[in-house]
Amino acid sequence: MTTETLNNPIFGLDIGSYTIKAAQVKFHGDRAELYAASIVDLPDPKMVLTKKDRRGLIESIKKATLLSKPHKIDTKYVASALPESKAYSDIITLPQMDEEELKTAVPFEAAKHMPLTLEESYIDFSPIEITKDKKIKILVVGAPRELVDFYREIISKAGMELV
Repeated sequence: MTTETLNNPIFGLDIGSYTIKAAQVKFHGDRAELYAASIVDLPDPKMVLTKKDRRGLIESIKKATLLSKPHKIDTKYVASALPESKAYSDIITLPQMDEEELKTAVPFEAAKHMPLTLEESYIDFSPIEITKDKKIKILVVGAPRELVDFYREIISKAGMELV
């Protein structure tokens, strides 16, 4: 994510089993206001979810931004999430170490608990607490590379940028 991306408005995109939902908020000082929202049915959910109808999914994403109410979504920057059932998360505990060591140690420790291999996954982590006995609790999140790459591809082909 570039600095340019961070300074632009974003909209949320939820690719569900049967629908696509999109929403954008605008900020007015310290309060947020719903600016645009839409729900679009997927043309053939079974074909889209099995990744056999990429064109239909891409068109549905575009349609969700064009049909939003009361305004049209006016940004190409997207925040989206993977289906919860496809992502993995856990809290692991490791001895205290520096950031570079964590970058090496966390994936190997996480792999012991994940349903996929390291080669099949994208993994990210965030230290969340140092315990009284000087160990680090770390939130680890993993997802199948194939699914993440699929989301990146369809969002990009819809003319949008995933943030």
